[in-house]
Amino acid sequence: MDSLTSFDRFAEEYDNEMGDSGDYSHKNTIDGCLLDLVGDVNGLVIYDLACGNGYMARRFVKEGAKEVWASDISERLIDFAKNKYNASGIKYFVRSADDFTDIPENHFDLITMHMALFYIEDLGKLFQNIHTSLKTDGRFVFTYDHPLRLLAYKVMGIDVDLETEYEEYLNEGLKKNFNNWTKKQDDLWIYRRPLGSIINALGRNKLLVKAMTEPKTKTMYMDKQFESAIPFKMGFEAVKVT
Repeated sequence: MDSLTSFDRFAEEYDNEMGDSGDYSHKNTIDGCLLDLVGDVNGLVIYDLACGNGYMARRFVKEGAKEVWASDISERLIDFAKNKYNASGIKYFVRSADDFTDIPENHFDLITMHMALFYIEDLGKLFQNIHTSLKTDGRFVFTYDHPLRLLAYKVMGIDVDLETEYEEYLNEGLKKNFNNWTKKQDDLWIYRRPLGSIINALGRNKLLVKAMTEPKTKTMYMDKQFESAIPFKMGFEAVKVT
């Protein structure tokens, strides 16, 4: 299950689509979920977890972040980030998102994780490490699939078995998912969880949810543009508490 932990086998397809500023869906909907909560990054010390080819980390540098760290488990994507794009001002690492070996404690103003939480098996380990590495009142901002995304897909004409999918909403575990980069169904393993499971794991690790975003959907599917008032992605801002 290489696709569960690494994008190495389709890193080139991912990079070709995302480029230096994200694909259509990210530019028009998904990035806004994150950036609206991140706000002004000028002078901040930031760690971008599961950074992919680093396009968001580069954006933080351009917008004045004081210090930017970025990691991804895919060695090929980190290689693209370092050598294909301007890596100035970014400390890149190849590692899984929950591996905080040698990451300093109480160091970061902001830690971000953009559409990658569903690749993590142990949320408790991840959130505990994030809490430890954030400064007092530091923030963790992440994006995730909205529970209504399937309804949004249905409205846009995408064939979805709503009854079966929502019957399984509360069931946690590994599931196969459509791969946006290979354009193949059931080609990507992810950990599906209800939102309550994520929020509770944050709380247990002293990360208090402060705000969330739920934008309208504007996306691309199979080379067609779709719009819907029903959100298909969402963002969360959590604050470190003691």
